[in-house]
Amino acid sequence: MTGRPATPADSAAVWRLLNGFVTSYRPDRAVFEDVTFPQVLKSAAEGGAEFLVAVRC
Repeated sequence: MTGRPATPADSAAVWRLLNGFVTSYRPDRAVFEDVTFPQVLKSAAEGGAEFLVAVRC
């Protein structure tokens, strides 16, 4: 496996992981799609965060 920076195209896969692992609250998909995920990607692009996805080779 290798890693690469997350992109907007990864949104559905990241949502599935988030929704499957969160137990303390019920995530809101609209907020995730419209606010949270874009903010995370923006922060990563600006060097304020790192968000990688694994890619099977």
